[in-house]
Amino acid sequence: MRHLGVGIRGPPAGGPLAGKHGGAGDSASGLRATLGAAKDMAGATDAVCAALVKQVSVFGMVPEETIVASRPMSEYGIDSLVAVEMRNWIFRETDFTVAILELMANQPIQKLAMKIAGGTHLVSAKVKIAS
Repeated sequence: MRHLGVGIRGPPAGGPLAGKHGGAGDSASGLRATLGAAKDMAGATDAVCAALVKQVSVFGMVPEETIVASRPMSEYGIDSLVAVEMRNWIFRETDFTVAILELMANQPIQKLAMKIAGGTHLVSAKVKIAS
């Protein structure tokens, strides 16, 4: 039966699917660098919020321009299964763990972005204290 798995591979590294869900080539992969270079918490929060909106668009299959950061993710089709993928993406990009129930909560995307920006070690303590 081992021979059946031979030749089954994922998409090539630079292929058309690269970048989906935080993979290589995704602009969100620059989020780590952006957070590290943040001069203030507002900038860090804005960067996280923009990345969250982009991922909600990808995971929820909703046009990015229709997503409003003052609304919860659940309004854009993010259910518990998708929330698991979102949680994994958030951890990969920010080294910050968010509970699944928090992603499902009726809280604005912007508020979640503030929590992530404030909790990740990628934003320097100096920036956090200054804000």
